[in-house]
Formats: sequence, structure tokens, C-alpha cells
Amino acid sequence: MIEFYDWKDSIVAAIIAFVGAIIGGTITLIGVNKTLKDSQQKEKLNNIPERIYVIKNESAYMFNITLEIDTNFEDKEEVNKFLEKIYFQMEERLLEKNILIIGSDLYKEYNKIQDLIRGFMVKIRLGKVGNDLDYQKFGVELISKILEFTNMCGVRRRRLEDQYYRLYK
Repeated sequence: MIEFYDWKDSIVAAIIAFVGAIIGGTITLIGVNKTLKDSQQKEKLNNIPERIYVIKNESAYMFNITLEIDTNFEDKEEVNKFLEKIYFQMEERLLEKNILIIGSDLYKEYNKIQDLIRGFMVKIRLGKVGNDLDYQKFGVELISKILEFTNMCGVRRRRLEDQYYRLYK
């Protein structure tokens, strides 16, 4: 009769093989994880010039909107056309340039500006915007949001440039 505590050679070999497989799998998992992290880091670093380029372009585009606001807010009839034009240009830029590359916080700010424009366009269509003060308040709020976005772009661009120059100096 075989007793419970009397182990055979095949059982010992199976246990050793199982423990060895666990250790080997863990080492492999650690190695794969490190390789993935390294490749993601390299890809992120290689994207720095592209990210800087996109940030500069979006910042300049948004700043130019502030310059256009002055001329396009003089005629109330043209305000909605102007806002629609800007809104759909921003939408196209989101689709064509993969603006997510600039970072999630800038992307959120970009969307806040779009939401602000869309909300004002809806108010105009519903007739809830009547006097010059409403247009002026909106214009100031829009310019403020855009300048906040361009400031954030500048901070991000400088940080990326510093990071890039430190790496490749």
C-alpha cells in the first residue's frame, strides 16, 4: 500500500517541472513587459517633432481665430456663418490631423472651445441672443478660452522641445 506521504519519482519530477514552468513564464512575462515599455518610450520620443509641429499649427490656427473675431462680430448676421465656418474647420482639423497626438488635456480644451461655439450657435438659432451685450460676452469668453488653449500649447511645446533637446544633444 502506498502511503500519502510516500512520493514517487514521477510526482516529484512533475512538481519540479510545474514550478519551473511558473518561474520561466514569470521571467518571460517580465521581459516582454520591459520590451513593450521600451518600444512605447522610443515611439513616444520619435513622435516629439511631429507633436511639436501639430501643437504649433493648432496654436497658430486658434490664435488667428481671435483676430478674425474682431472683424466678424461687427455684423450680427455674419456671426452665425462665421461660427459655423470655425466650428466645421475645427471638426475637419480633428479628423485630418489626429489632434490627439498633442495630449489629452489640450484635446479636452479644444473640445471645450467647440462646445462653446456650438452652444452659442444654438442660442442664436433659438432666438435667445438678442442684444449686443450677449455677443460681446460670448466674444470675450471665446477669446479667453482660445488664449487659454494657446497658452497651454506653448507650455506643452516648450516642455517637448526641452525633452527633445536633452535627448539628442
